Amino acid sequence: MSRFPKPLRWPIAITVISAALIVAALVYFAPSVEVTTAVIGGSVTVLGGALLLAVGRHYDTTRELEAHSRQRKSDEYEKFIDFWFSVLFASKLGKRPPSPTELQREMNSFTRTLTIWGSDDLIRTWGAFRKKGQQMKEGEARTREENLRMLKDFEDLLIAVRRGAGSPDTGLRAGDLLALFLIDETPSGAQSDG
Repeated sequence: MSRFPKPLRWPIAITVISAALIVAALVYFAPSVEVTTAVIGGSVTVLGGALLLAVGRHYDTTRELEAHSRQRKSDEYEKFIDFWFSVLFASKLGKRPPSPTELQREMNSFTRTLTIWGSDDLIRTWGAFRKKGQQMKEGEARTREENLRMLKDFEDLLIAVRRGAGSPDTGLRAGDLLALFLIDETPSGAQSDG
């Protein structure tokens, strides 16, 4: 396997072959050392410039594609997180929670999105989360341990979404993200009856 990215192999090969042909021609037809030195210097400058241009364009294109991909992923992941906020905070916001059909539609949409944009880690985490969710039947009584495990799996999913969107691992500990969803918010200035 070559060390060079595939789009750069031809420009590099052409540059190396051109340089070898110029040197061979100069050695064979060289009228003087001064002319040979000048031609080699000029050739190196021209061929080196052409090669640097090709390499620069390749890396610019790569960066543009990565930026587009990162933006698209971020948009899709943000929609997903917005949906989960609407599910988990509907009652606190005085809104109707999504129906099972709406929930299924959003989950299928995210699965479709992941097929194109998801990282390997996120696809695996989402698949495991959905599988465990399907094993738990709606309305069926669950033990405290099962509920805690599902919450932990949800947090793992959120962390995988953050990684997939490009957030660095910042040392979040177990429960840090989940705490954002579980804190019982009271309006500013209100006192609880505790």
